Amino acid sequence: MPTNNSGDSYLEYTECHDVISSILSTYSATHRIIIAGDFNGTLKPPRNYNKHDRLLQAFVQEMNIKQCCTDKSTFFHHSRLSCSQIDYILDNNASTFISNYKTHDRCSTNTSSHVPVSAKIEVKTNVKKIVKPNFARQLKLQWKDLDFETFNALINKELT
Repeated sequence: MPTNNSGDSYLEYTECHDVISSILSTYSATHRIIIAGDFNGTLKPPRNYNKHDRLLQAFVQEMNIKQCCTDKSTFFHHSRLSCSQIDYILDNNASTFISNYKTHDRCSTNTSSHVPVSAKIEVKTNVKKIVKPNFARQLKLQWKDLDFETFNALINKELT
């Protein structure tokens, strides 16, 4: 997301929201969407000097995006005069499958003004094996021996 100090950051920020909104509108009914990164705005009480805070808060509420967060700051200004929480992992579903959300601590080897934010994402899937008759079981998939037609058909079927 654009920083507060870029040229026309208000317009650039709302354009980014439009792109994310389009993705959410198109895919929310069929997909779980996770949006992660530096939002250059906070979901904590808005700061008077940052126009992105209210935009982000309104956007998250309008799009019904859920936040997993802690109260820890994720951004530390190089001047050491300010810090805030602007890095998030957001989810488009009420029954969250994000767990172990963590805002990492600052450390001397991290020269960035941000600290990492991480989470565990629970994914369940059915795995189907493609085995040819009289084909010896192998521990490693042998791509050179793979029946690509069957493999591609199975993948395309699962994706639809």
